[in-house]
Amino acid sequence: MPPVFSPSVIRALSLFRCHMQNGKGAFLLGAGSDSQLFGSIYNWTTLVKELFHDYFKETGYDQKNLYNIRAPELLSFLNWTLGNQTLSKHILNKVNYSGKPPLLKIKETKDDYKSIFFSFLRMTNLIVTTNYSTMFDNDFRLYLSKQNPPVELIIIDREDLPSFSFPRVEIQPQNINLIHLHGRCSPASKPIVDCWQYNELLYDEKNYFNFLIKLFSERCVITVGVSWYDPPIINTASFVRRNFSYIPVSHINLPFSTKGRISNSLQRYLSGAMRALYGVTNIPLIYKQQRVFWENQRELLREDYELQMPDEFPDASIGTFASLLDSFGDYEVAHQHNFLFRYLKLSKDENIDAIQKKLVFFANSLISSADNARIEWQSLAKIERHLRHYLYLYRGRNADHEVRNALWLKLYTQRPEGAEWDKINERLKFDFLLGAFETNAKLPGSELCSIPMLVSDPLFSRRLKLANQIWDEITENEQIVGRGKLAEELLRTGWESICAKVLSDILLFMAKQNAKKGDNEYTYSKMVELGMQVEGLSRSVDCISRRVKVDTIMAIWNNNPREARLKLLSILNNVSNVAGIYPINKQSLGLGLMVSYIKALMLQSNNPDILLFDIKKLFVEAGLKEKHLVDFFVESVFWNYWYPLIPLNVKSHIESLKKQISENRDQKKF
Repeated sequence: MPPVFSPSVIRALSLFRCHMQNGKGAFLLGAGSDSQLFGSIYNWTTLVKELFHDYFKETGYDQKNLYNIRAPELLSFLNWTLGNQTLSKHILNKVNYSGKPPLLKIKETKDDYKSIFFSFLRMTNLIVTTNYSTMFDNDFRLYLSKQNPPVELIIIDREDLPSFSFPRVEIQPQNINLIHLHGRCSPASKPIVDCWQYNELLYDEKNYFNFLIKLFSERCVITVGVSWYDPPIINTASFVRRNFSYIPVSHINLPFSTKGRISNSLQRYLSGAMRALYGVTNIPLIYKQQRVFWENQRELLREDYELQMPDEFPDASIGTFASLLDSFGDYEVAHQHNFLFRYLKLSKDENIDAIQKKLVFFANSLISSADNARIEWQSLAKIERHLRHYLYLYRGRNADHEVRNALWLKLYTQRPEGAEWDKINERLKFDFLLGAFETNAKLPGSELCSIPMLVSDPLFSRRLKLANQIWDEITENEQIVGRGKLAEELLRTGWESICAKVLSDILLFMAKQNAKKGDNEYTYSKMVELGMQVEGLSRSVDCISRRVKVDTIMAIWNNNPREARLKLLSILNNVSNVAGIYPINKQSLGLGLMVSYIKALMLQSNNPDILLFDIKKLFVEAGLKEKHLVDFFVESVFWNYWYPLIPLNVKSHIESLKKQISENRDQKKF
């Protein structure tokens, strides 16, 4: 059985498979990869301490006394004492496995793992390693020589980076670059072994830093057996995460472990922090699980993604469609978005109303299918838990909000009971039952209260008990304290994404109150503090929609409108082709851009002349279309949701723009 993953991990794995299929993957191999492939007994710390112990073995120095001494300082001493070339020889003798007892005492041969792992490495033209050993180089070269046709492995030393051209994306490349990022033990290269040399790398060798930026910004990086303690790697990954903040997380970390997983709650916090800081999803699996993991990913890569909705719906393919839709993560993953649109025979260029119409048609088809005994309830539930979000995100001018509620209620009344219900996966039950609150299901109060009892998992039950409070609108100042306590409780259940929603709703209420009263009842510094908390939580689960909401509110109320405008321009220019930035999200960011522009003009003049022509130029500069601008002023979403939180002194200019747009539409200039 493949491991069961959280929604955030499934989302990252979906992106990983998408990038691997398109040749955009890259691998970064650390010391743990040698342990998995060859049974190497060394990690970085044990290697350093054994080298140091060998140096002092004639003096009777006790190695146990080394446990409290830091490895970098030990290596610096050896480097100065022995010289780099001599130290390189000692390192190479240690790391190139030579008959020592294997670290991994398992029944499966390493050749089985090696074969499937190498098949993934074959799919990319870029592999980076921090290891000094030559075992991988030799074995992988042998594997590639047996391919039809043979593939060449090109070894690149760190010293070659100034003349190295970052490779273009290729599918099934015929040349694979293997880069020894921190050097290797050879006459042509010297290993980077201590903090002094790392510092030189970061600040003196610009080609090294630029290569890492390209690696983490242009490729999906899968790190295997990497500790994530190397300063250059974590600094570069966080730099890319900060400057390309809306790019969905696709980097994967597979740390090496021969022991069981650490506690789920601690692991969740660790993974969330790595995702927020570095854009990396951490997947801690023991050795046996990693083999199953790669086999499962290979099977998913072979699936048929070209399914289309049959003319006579439903048919036998509905189960396959539901499973594939599920495997792609959620609505913020490009792969799932494209797959759903292809299935529904939809084009990305169609307007929102046409997309909404097709989604509603699909939802109604599912409602009709619920009575069909040949269709598995689980398949329909898998589809519904994703479709409800698309129906919300692509709500047009004539949006049918009732269909979300009708579809959920239909499946709720048709759900299996007794032993059949108990057999269903707890995650699926939880996600489906959450729909009662997300779709505002018209259930009697007593039945709504019993929803949490329909799941066996105590964590999911606890979350469902809290769900009844989450989608209530804040209308009074007094409710903020209660919402703050709710957010704390949500964090205790590990529900960071919904905690971010609750806190962003508080931020939205603060902005509305300030706009309503014409003063800063809630200071900007207080809003900034809350906004930073929401932004961090959203990054930890890679939830783009929450970040759009916060970035828009903070831009509207930023005391420095020029700064706000530059930030949103940077965001929009980086996300022009990113799925997850749906029309409604682009409109939101465009609104923040427009308001910050108007506020900047108001700093120059008390009564500036805001021309539609200038706003259109601003939108073009941000990569937005004219229709995004028009949609602001014709859709009820804008007037009901965003208009109430715009500062009073800006609203008159918004009204003026609305009038100009109306006149242009009458004259058919749009």
